[in-house]
Amino acid sequence: MVHASGLYVSEVRMVLTGARDRVRAFLTVIFNRTLVVNNMKLIADNDGKMFLDMPTRALGDHCPMCGSVTEYRHFYCYKCGTKLASAESRCTRYRPDGSLKLYVSTTFPCDDTFREQIEDIVFHVFNAALQHRFERSIMRFDERGEPLGSMEAMQPRVLLTEEIGT
Repeated sequence: MVHASGLYVSEVRMVLTGARDRVRAFLTVIFNRTLVVNNMKLIADNDGKMFLDMPTRALGDHCPMCGSVTEYRHFYCYKCGTKLASAESRCTRYRPDGSLKLYVSTTFPCDDTFREQIEDIVFHVFNAALQHRFERSIMRFDERGEPLGSMEAMQPRVLLTEEIGT
């Protein structure tokens, strides 16, 4: 169904992770066949209730020498010039002192009705993927939110030599 903003979910791509993980699925949602939002997640809380987590990124960390906030993509502290640990080693949920790192949502709906529309469609796709036992699935929708055809299993795509550039 089309939201007042004119946006609608036209496609959902989902990869299930397994029932033992808190993150139950990773998603890519396409709006109006033109806008792609990657890195959405379906997460189960401690009570097993599911919620849709929008894309996030870590804000940054503190320089070990001067304490100034640094972005994760930087290799040196912009204030004192200290060489920082690699971005891969700093991209965890916890700082070395055990405190949680701060994350910020990068994409999110501005009103609750649109978020609920997205969640309804995503939960529909999740339940259909479980029913069909598809680890990787794709489902397309029209402007009214009605499925276009049935759910398809996505096959892992093998890149051609021309696409890799070798």
